[in-house]
Amino acid sequence: MDLLSEEIRSLALKNGADLVGFAPVERFGTGPEKTRPDYYLPRAKSVVSLAIAYPRSIGQAWGTYAEKGALPGPYMWFGFAYLNYELSHVALKVAMVLESHGYSSLPIPPSHTLVQYRYFEKFDQWGRYLGDFSHKHAALAAGLGAFGWSNLFLTSEYGARQRLISIITEAELEHRALMESHEVCKPD
Repeated sequence: MDLLSEEIRSLALKNGADLVGFAPVERFGTGPEKTRPDYYLPRAKSVVSLAIAYPRSIGQAWGTYAEKGALPGPYMWFGFAYLNYELSHVALKVAMVLESHGYSSLPIPPSHTLVQYRYFEKFDQWGRYLGDFSHKHAALAAGLGAFGWSNLFLTSEYGARQRLISIITEAELEHRALMESHEVCKPD
């Protein structure tokens, strides 16, 4: 692995990320134009994808609420807000180090609010609301995991229990091969 890629991986892991991957912007070429990395940073070469796993108890509590037909309590939302804060903290550090090496870098905030969705009139015949940038697709393009049968993003380490964030950068970082769904989504 090249020195810059290794420095970024080590920095992210040291600051709380559980998974780190790099994707070349070419892997985003078939997505809607306004969601591609080079739409936000015209000379982008790579996307850094970071994941932080969350405790099983959060997923179990969501399931318990769903079984009872109830909405989750405020402490559940706090858990996601805290994870988003931690992700943002790591992403900012990564972006600052990349910029100290002379590469413009743009951290994209973690998704979890309706403010981050835009209507794409020409997406298809019905139009759709999409997030500004898909952290799930970035993690897929970075080889961190794959989409399961449910279309959830899954990793072999944490299943669906992680939050994601992305940093678009002009740095050319060393990427890995894509993961196949059968590597993370195994039928019984």
